[in-house]
Amino acid sequence: HKAIRRQRQMCIRDSVETQDGSVYELADEYKNHYVQDLVKLVKEKRPEVMERYTDKELIEIIQKTLAI
Repeated sequence: HKAIRRQRQMCIRDSVETQDGSVYELADEYKNHYVQDLVKLVKEKRPEVMERYTDKELIEIIQKTLAI
């Protein structure tokens, strides 16, 4: 009886971890798209900023600003 209960708990735990992992992956993907959209917006609206920073530097600035 204990073994069956333990196995069921392990299956539930594994299922939750998998679901949480998927949520985290989606959140990371969303953040990446969001940052890329902000880079595009800066390029369009503030081209003078792009004269001072590379894409990589701008991405780092955006991530720090948004605390990502």
